Amino acid sequence: ETQSSLYIVEPLSEDVLREYNFHLSIAGDKQRHNASLAIQLYHLWEAYQYKNEMVPVQEDDTVEDIPRVTCTNLDEATIRGLSTCKWPGRAQTISRSGVTYYLDGAHTKESMELCASWFTEAADKERNNIGGKVVRVLLFFTAPERDPEVLVYFLRDCEIDAAVFCPFVVSTDASRNRPDLMLKKLDPKVQSETVVRNKLAWDKLMASNERERNNLRLLKAGWPVNGIDQSVDQTTEKSSDGESEKSSVLSESDRSDMMSIVSDKMSVENCEDTDCNDRLLPSGDLPAVVGDMLNYVIEPRLIVNANLLGEVDNLNKLLHNSTSLERLSPTDNYTKPSLVFPCIIDALAWASQGKDDNVREIDPQTIPSFLSEADHIQVLVTGSLNFIGGVLDVLTSADDVYSN
Repeated sequence: ETQSSLYIVEPLSEDVLREYNFHLSIAGDKQRHNASLAIQLYHLWEAYQYKNEMVPVQEDDTVEDIPRVTCTNLDEATIRGLSTCKWPGRAQTISRSGVTYYLDGAHTKESMELCASWFTEAADKERNNIGGKVVRVLLFFTAPERDPEVLVYFLRDCEIDAAVFCPFVVSTDASRNRPDLMLKKLDPKVQSETVVRNKLAWDKLMASNERERNNLRLLKAGWPVNGIDQSVDQTTEKSSDGESEKSSVLSESDRSDMMSIVSDKMSVENCEDTDCNDRLLPSGDLPAVVGDMLNYVIEPRLIVNANLLGEVDNLNKLLHNSTSLERLSPTDNYTKPSLVFPCIIDALAWASQGKDDNVREIDPQTIPSFLSEADHIQVLVTGSLNFIGGVLDVLTSADDVYSN
């Protein structure tokens, strides 16, 4: 119909990067695809613009027939562009004394998975070099039309110690809010409801994670658990968007351990040989059946703001009174707090614990000791490109956005 040619662009290979001795300035494996695509698009545009060459239209019957293009010969200008270009808010790090911000505007399943991979690799490397106590804080916001459960799921293995949430509002001081950093079309009440929904998605993930880990600990201790073999099977459930899928929150190593224990347990239960008696699980002071670990292990104190998860009246009250969103504090006993703040500056101030001069507005009473005593804090900010823009407005000036 459009008489367009179709090609499959291969990613820029590691061999080419080594041959020309340069690194892509934007972090992340996906950038090798983006770089290659940019090069090929330029070549096609150049051929048409300057040489008036029309690319012939192929009639490809199968995917195998579609021509594949690669980048092997790079000129100096291309190398300079790929090694120096900037994309603020995409796999970007801003380093300060005592705190490092990791910014990525991921807002889809695919991009959030890449964000988690990039953050884990980069943050682990920094943590190993620091040598002191390092804690990790998540600052998350995603738009109301997106499913936060799907997005935060990919952050389950990022070793987040605390999480903060806020609307896309730079400051409660109206004079600090630039017009180009405001979601004018989004009702404040909707924004507040979205923030609470984002928080609940994270709390749910953390509670589920805690349940799974307690299951594993009890199994390793020899406690018989009914139906645990089903809980560790690779399960998928449809999210609210009707398309995305989520699976077990256990890491591969933990899941392997649990499956091994379950396998041994099942072989004992199915054994009819009298020699199997020596392999039976202990029955002394342990209950014969622990049962569903969701009911047994998860106490209310293990769920951040359990009232928000279980008491609809309280949640509705909060949502109806959300024009001035109040801070939601975690329970004292929960080791991984999550809080809601009214604006980006307040959220960043709590996350950075006064280590960043740009965001020193902080309430000492809200600081947990494990965070205030940290030698270094790693703050991951993600969920929305627009939101990242607001964070950059706080952390950097317009002149130095591209210098970080």
